[in-house]
Amino acid sequence: MGERNFTDISYIYEYYSRALISNSVFAVVGGLIGVIGNIVIIVFYFLKWRGHEERYFIPVLAFVDCLACISGGCLYVLSNLYWLHFPSDILCRLLYFIHVFISAVSGHIILAISVQRYLLICRPYGPYLTLNRKRTGLVVINVVAFLYSFPVLQISGNAVTQETYRGKAVVYEECYFVANNTPIHGVYTYILLVITLANIIAVIAVYSPFIRKYRRVISMRNSDNHSTSSSNVEFPRQRLNTGASRTTEISHDLAHVTESHVTHEVANDMSNPNRHFESNDQIVRTVTNRKRRLVTRMSHMFSVIIIFYMLSYFPSLVILILRYTLPDFRYLNFSEVQFFFWMLIGRFVFINHFINPFIYGYFDVELRNTIKSRVNNIFVRKA
Repeated sequence: MGERNFTDISYIYEYYSRALISNSVFAVVGGLIGVIGNIVIIVFYFLKWRGHEERYFIPVLAFVDCLACISGGCLYVLSNLYWLHFPSDILCRLLYFIHVFISAVSGHIILAISVQRYLLICRPYGPYLTLNRKRTGLVVINVVAFLYSFPVLQISGNAVTQETYRGKAVVYEECYFVANNTPIHGVYTYILLVITLANIIAVIAVYSPFIRKYRRVISMRNSDNHSTSSSNVEFPRQRLNTGASRTTEISHDLAHVTESHVTHEVANDMSNPNRHFESNDQIVRTVTNRKRRLVTRMSHMFSVIIIFYMLSYFPSLVILILRYTLPDFRYLNFSEVQFFFWMLIGRFVFINHFINPFIYGYFDVELRNTIKSRVNNIFVRKA
């Protein structure tokens, strides 16, 4: 396109300027928060829980989400700045491919986390995810995501559109996820929707029995604890050595999410002179209540991650389907307010990638305390 056409459409940019700027701010702020937050998660999980296999997927998911914040932020900002005169067809294709691929990997890792918990808790004597299987699973996730994301390089790109806007003939070149709205390209968008919905349904199906089993096991342990002595305060560790190897791993997974928290708190409590006046049963009951609260927080953490995953991915795919299947779906047909909300909803998938660090920080008490401790040490040294 020539410079004349860009000049001719400048009044369109002016009309939608506030919506474009608002969406750009959303992309920049969300991207920065996501990159910083996910890097913090990666660093602290790597330093503190490097050898803990049960947390294996958390830093991996944070790394993928960090990449998604970068790619998504670049795609959205450039799409806003060069909405009707995107500078490069190749850049358009690459940005869409990278964004779809990374978002797909992120969604499948959430499913892998759910499967890991399900096998450990609900199928204790069946197959489970060893470290090698987790690594193999990541390879499979990347390969599968790459295969069904690869067509994006073919169907996306710049497309020149001629239409009438407010009684004036306009010609513009926009970066589209589907450049040519052919039947085969429409089928591909539906395939993406089906894959995403299937992943969401699988996550729900796998995670629901895990939650029920998790709470039932903790409830059974709580009932047993009322009859134990103070020597069994550290019952998770002792029970690890009494069962078969598979049962040992299950017990470790059940206990690990809270064991370090409880051990630290028990040590503090036992050093408190007032604790010597409490009975053994009271001490055990206190520890049990703390374990219950911590287990509940970890269960809520995974629930919130999954809820945000569903709420962010599904609306974006609905907008994608509407935009490329309805013949009259054009952003230029919307008012500025409608334009803003339709574009924002279409980018809801971006929220999933920068919200997860806040979820980890809110529900994972040990992580939050570790970060606070490190930050306080930094400021103390500077002072």
